[in-house]
Amino acid sequence: MTEAQGNAGGSPDPEADHPVLVRFGQRVRDLRIHAGMTQEELATAAQLHWTYVSQIERGKRNLTYKCLARLAEGLGITLSQLVEGQESDHDPGPLPGWEQRMYLS
Repeated sequence: MTEAQGNAGGSPDPEADHPVLVRFGQRVRDLRIHAGMTQEELATAAQLHWTYVSQIERGKRNLTYKCLARLAEGLGITLSQLVEGQESDHDPGPLPGWEQRMYLS
C-alpha cells in the first residue's frame, strides 16, 4: 500500500492530532477552499486519494516531503507558500499573487 492510498490497516499514526499537524491541516483546507476546490479535486490534482486529503486536513497524517510537494503542485503554489506561517500560531493571510496562480490538472 502506498502512502497516498492511506492506512487501510487501521493502525493509528502516533503523531495524529499533534497541534502542528492540526494547524497544517487547517492551512491545507483553507488554501483548498480559497482555490475553490473540493477534496476530491485536490486529491486528483495532487495524485493522492481523497480520503488521504481528508485525513491531512483533520491533522491525522504526518506527511512525507513527497506528499507536501504533491499538495503544493495540486494547489498550484510553491512548497514555501504551502508551509508559510506554520512555525507560529499567527495567520499569514492571503498568498501574494494568488489570483495569478492556476492549479495543474
